[in-house]
Amino acid sequence: MVSELSAFEPADETVFGFPNSPAIPASEINLGIHDQQLAIEWVQRNARAFGGDPDKVTIWGESAGAMSVDIHVNRYTSPPFRAAMMFSGQMSVGYLGSTASHHDTSYWDNLTTVVGCQGPDQLQCMREVPGDDLVKAMGTAGSAFLPITDNVTILSDRAERWRDGDVAIIPVLMGTIAEEGRGLINRDISLETFLGAYLSEPLVSKSQQKTILKAYDDPSLKTDFDVAAAIYTDFVWQCVSSHASDFTANTPSPKLFSPTFQPPSIQHGDSTSMPRSQVF
Repeated sequence: MVSELSAFEPADETVFGFPNSPAIPASEINLGIHDQQLAIEWVQRNARAFGGDPDKVTIWGESAGAMSVDIHVNRYTSPPFRAAMMFSGQMSVGYLGSTASHHDTSYWDNLTTVVGCQGPDQLQCMREVPGDDLVKAMGTAGSAFLPITDNVTILSDRAERWRDGDVAIIPVLMGTIAEEGRGLINRDISLETFLGAYLSEPLVSKSQQKTILKAYDDPSLKTDFDVAAAIYTDFVWQCVSSHASDFTANTPSPKLFSPTFQPPSIQHGDSTSMPRSQVF
């Protein structure tokens, strides 16, 4: 039985999944992750009712769903699932391993200002705003809500936990798409803008930027977009996936199998069209 967490993605980057309000305790911010945990528990309680086996549950997810799978593998040492699959995402290494700060409520403040919820009853006011209005207001406010490391649903030092084997000791399949970045980078982007956004100083020096660009001096990469997409694919997806596999190879951690899928013209997000019928 495969339980797909992509179907329970925690309202990706919205106030519905991660309402970082100063009036909400840190342990209750990651509502989307709490929802997923309830879904996993529901599967355990009810699997047999529809012909499933609670001892043969595999969780899997794509993109934000894969990040959620990583969170659950990291959280459990005696997990309510026997295997896990993560496609196009993880949340322990590199750029995708970042979380928001509970103390930074700027996105919440911007959103409450746009919808007109101020004063002592702010949280209740927000609860009464229709969902569609909140969605529109998030666009106006430029608010993107991320999960926080609360050490309840999302633990700190996730990469170290993988290295030390302080995670669910189960088989894990983690895959990427060969051209992840082509579906995520603006086609009109310049290399100057791209480097400034993702590989700027002090993280990457000017000399290192030149070295990186030289490594992508490939006749098949004809435009700035082609080069930026190739770098983004490696930087955010494939290198970290390979690194995660490497640092679990000789540790008590579950073994990570990390293939790269290369179907023609498939980009990030398109991988959800892959067959989902496999049962582990």
